[in-house]
Amino acid sequence: MPTSDDAVLVVEFTGLASEMSFEAAFPSGSGTPVIRVDPLVGVAGDGPVDVAAHARAVAHGHAGGGPYRAVVANCNGAPFAVHLAAALAAEGVPPGAVVLVDPLAVTGEDLSGTVADLLAGLGAATEVPTGLFGAGEPGRLFAAATVFLRAAVAERLGDVLEEDEDPGLVADSLVGRYATWIALLTGNLGARRPALGIPVQVLHTHGRDDLGFVVDARAGVTRLPVSEGVRDADAPLAHPGTVEVLRRAVGGH
Repeated sequence: MPTSDDAVLVVEFTGLASEMSFEAAFPSGSGTPVIRVDPLVGVAGDGPVDVAAHARAVAHGHAGGGPYRAVVANCNGAPFAVHLAAALAAEGVPPGAVVLVDPLAVTGEDLSGTVADLLAGLGAATEVPTGLFGAGEPGRLFAAATVFLRAAVAERLGDVLEEDEDPGLVADSLVGRYATWIALLTGNLGARRPALGIPVQVLHTHGRDDLGFVVDARAGVTRLPVSEGVRDADAPLAHPGTVEVLRRAVGGH
């Protein structure tokens, strides 16, 4: 029967297509327990997330199941994951390792791209003004993102709704669905990198390397090898090469 330190704590967002998740590397129902944590659960969406405080609350709820073999995350889940690992260590159950794929430290440019993608998905493709999400504190950026989204969506809805329908009210409902996501991204933007006395392993499937902005890895960093096939893949997390490297990184699966 697996002991608690067999478990892998996977940080990922609910509702992702399987090829965009860690399901291939760490499938549910496998021999090793996999515990999935969605950083958006418990996020109010009314302002930037305090990532460190949110991670401490989640860690407190999971400390009884530790210590964990590893905490695994990718992309925008990485800042929460390193704070979660630090919080678990503070609870007395440090994970054996932190394994990150393409860890991302959010910039204003990233936020602008996210807003543009959301607008396109809502059928309100609109050019995001240059500099709208430049330097600024997270609260201002959260407000700028949500206000711009709402205005752009309401304008588009005004062209398609019936006369007795209020585009502003409908826009509020639509944009509200994405407020938690924007809250996390702007929280990531303002999060301080934690000092982590836990080994960090990182795999990059593209040229961007934000690890130094995400964590102060005081126990060292191991950069995991990645094949050209992974770099060229449309869904690198599901690529057999990535799956093999990730399973090896956490000690088999």
